[in-house]
Amino acid sequence: MVGRRVKKIRQERRLSRNELAWLVGISESYLRRIEAGHNPGIKAVVRIAAVLEIEARLLLEQKEM
Repeated sequence: MVGRRVKKIRQERRLSRNELAWLVGISESYLRRIEAGHNPGIKAVVRIAAVLEIEARLLLEQKEM
C-alpha cells in the first residue's frame, strides 16, 4: 500500500521516478521496488513524505486514500 500511495502522489506532483528518487536520496531502482510493493524502511518513508510535502503517517495508513 505504501508503494501505491507513493506512486499516486508522485504522479499527481508530476515527478518522474528518477526525480523523486534524486530528491529523496535513494536509487531509482529502490523507488521502483517500493512502488512495486516492497516495504521501505521508516527513514525512507519519512524522507519520501518530506519531499512530497505530506505527513509520513499518510503513506503508512491501512485504509486507501
